Amino acid sequence: MHFPLSREIQNKIQDLLITYKVRSLGSSTLMCALVAKAYLFGVIDTRCKVWDIAAAYALIGAAELEFYFIGDNPFPLTKFNASMPNCPYYSGDKEFCSSVKALLN
Repeated sequence: MHFPLSREIQNKIQDLLITYKVRSLGSSTLMCALVAKAYLFGVIDTRCKVWDIAAAYALIGAAELEFYFIGDNPFPLTKFNASMPNCPYYSGDKEFCSSVKALLN
């Protein structure tokens, strides 16, 4: 999880902050790699860019885990520029993703 979180997201996922140990490692790709290796249950990132997660998106898919975008799915990437908006997402095992989905909806 990257901080700061928007107040809206923070309020919605407050129960997760009680259930899971929260870490901010500073790299969305690293967090997804740790999820893919089952060292972490899941990841939520609202501040990354598409280039931060392109490889991680494929890695999570190869590990047969879940990956959801909070908003539009940027893949397949049809255009690229350095001012692209953030690409918020969550990913992880089925239980973690179900918990996040229930809280965000």
